[in-house]
Amino acid sequence: MKKLKFTARRIKYYIKWHLHYLKLKRRVFRFDKTNILTEEELTNVLVIVPHADDEWLGASQVLLNASSCTVYYLNFQGNNYTVRNEENRLKELKIMQAKLKFKLMVSSSFKDYSDLESLMKQNNFSKVFIPFFLDWHKEHRKANRIAFDILKNWKPVNYAFYHITVPLPMQVSKRYITMDKKAVLTKVKFFKEIYKSQCNTPVIRFILQNRLWGNSTPFYAIECFAELTIDTWEIYLELIETKFLKETENLVNYIDDLYEIRRKSDELYEKILQC
Repeated sequence: MKKLKFTARRIKYYIKWHLHYLKLKRRVFRFDKTNILTEEELTNVLVIVPHADDEWLGASQVLLNASSCTVYYLNFQGNNYTVRNEENRLKELKIMQAKLKFKLMVSSSFKDYSDLESLMKQNNFSKVFIPFFLDWHKEHRKANRIAFDILKNWKPVNYAFYHITVPLPMQVSKRYITMDKKAVLTKVKFFKEIYKSQCNTPVIRFILQNRLWGNSTPFYAIECFAELTIDTWEIYLELIETKFLKETENLVNYIDDLYEIRRKSDELYEKILQC
């Protein structure tokens, strides 16, 4: 009976998300071809990852298109800090690493991130990808703070933000990597095959967001990324941590509504802009 209820819930959300997709399909996002990330920018990239699977859900096309890619895994475990969960999630990430051939560094501490700083010193990364700070998940925001505290010492550094469950606000400057139908199907296939411990994660919801972004371009779908100056990043990060923390945490209540999560993301970001 429990399994039947779970299946019914999945079907309900599957229908709901597709209805939202149709509702949002005509919305204009104002991208053009000058926003596409270049081969030069993807020569040697670093992707900072809070949880195993974030790199694939938020930046799969970076991993697939970069000439050289390093993933720095913070080894966060959400609400399940057990040895078994840590081992399972790292094992899955290593399977993804073997499939895509990226370099992997696993954080050795939850307090000292000097290994990340050393990684920056030893590599001339063409671009660094970080989870966007407007996110209900405290560990996604924590990853942002860790990244900022290190990258602020590396000005100018070429970096961009990828989004996970909360779409980027309309107001931010966006770059993107294109996806054809095959790339979309691959994103779903690899996630289901590799991240079996995350089988409850509704990957189709992420795909529909990629499709919605793509509607404003000639492409089937896109993964998009935000760009901000480091000074602006510092101000906004501080505002979220001090003034808008509760509203940011409340975004979790809207992630299953494709329409509302976009509206709430835009609305909250507008409040931040006005400070």
